[in-house]
Amino acid sequence: MTTIIQPQLEMATEAFAMLQKRMATPSSTYQSLLCAHQLHIGKTCGCPVAPGDAPPHS
Repeated sequence: MTTIIQPQLEMATEAFAMLQKRMATPSSTYQSLLCAHQLHIGKTCGCPVAPGDAPPHS
């Protein structure tokens, strides 16, 4: 299965910092932030094994 790995700790830390900043200055403008993520390409979908790859474990 292919999934996106999200940096949960970084997201929570940044969200809390943004909340504190917003509470300190409620009239500030809206802000958004994109944390870096990773693409994880899994091997459990039943796709054929590519040459040189080890077969999945049962």
